[in-house]
Amino acid sequence: MGFRRPRTNDLRSVVKRYGSVESWKSAVATPAQSSSILMFSISAAFAAPILKVLGMNTFGFCMFGESRSGKTLATVVAGSVIGKGTVAHLLDWNATDNRLQEQLPELNDCIAPIDDLMSMKGTDREKYSRVKSLAYIFALGAGTGRHSSYSAASAENWRTIVLSSNELSLRDLAARSRAERNAGETVRFIDLPATLGSGQDIFDRKSEVRQQLSWQEWFKACEKNQGHVFEAFLRLLIREKPEIRKLIKGHVRTFVSSVQDEMDGNLARDIAAKFGLVYAAGRIAIKFRLVPWTSVSLGKAIRKCYFAARDLLPDEGVMFRSGKSTLLFFPSETSEEH
Repeated sequence: MGFRRPRTNDLRSVVKRYGSVESWKSAVATPAQSSSILMFSISAAFAAPILKVLGMNTFGFCMFGESRSGKTLATVVAGSVIGKGTVAHLLDWNATDNRLQEQLPELNDCIAPIDDLMSMKGTDREKYSRVKSLAYIFALGAGTGRHSSYSAASAENWRTIVLSSNELSLRDLAARSRAERNAGETVRFIDLPATLGSGQDIFDRKSEVRQQLSWQEWFKACEKNQGHVFEAFLRLLIREKPEIRKLIKGHVRTFVSSVQDEMDGNLARDIAAKFGLVYAAGRIAIKFRLVPWTSVSLGKAIRKCYFAARDLLPDEGVMFRSGKSTLLFFPSETSEEH
């Protein structure tokens, strides 16, 4: 598990280690309890190295919302777990497809934080076409021209969780391009609203924590405290290896059973398992005392994120619930007119 040696001196291929596990917990993980999205992004960073444990392939999340809602911060906070805790160290959509495919193996078993999609050149149609293609390449786990069965030892292979953002959801970006996302792409690169409920930014749980940081303080905290917690997580994960797979699978089942609906279709069930993996990683981080959270607060945060993402799916259960809600607004046919 862990990073592979970068092939170039590109700044975005570099990982940093500053501060300590305890300083990261205090400066980043503790105030992160003010945001479901931040708890999600940190848990997603811990989830990347356990993909292999459950035999899951690469997939990604695209957080979307208005400018200055905190999308980039959430990506940087996730990056701080592995040592990419500044915007300058995030991967860049403005890179060529070949360059992105070179960088992903360097982040094998780690989260792959990519800066905002708005940096990508081209029209909406061109952007969507490229994102759609890359969604399948990411999930393949191997560079262009490589089959998924290609040797796992090859430097061309990767297994990661991609985390990025955009002002528009990928669904809306597709609509602007006069296209419609297909099921396979939807579950490989999942739309996730950055603002949950009626909030204007990612901080939907401000009452849960006393420590409130300004934007500048947040970015500085990530820059000064990064990298060490991931090494600690990997060491503890290896130490617990004989029992960890059973524990992770149990947490995934618990999460899925807590969110499943009898009307859910295959798409909702698919992403429930992916959010379940993120929840399981957060639970393992709590067990290892690497985050100062409770399992209850984690569960509430990840479920909130899951339901927001699920309701954007072209899934039969989503359409049924939407139709049922609409019908409730119609007056009863048996009511008398006066």
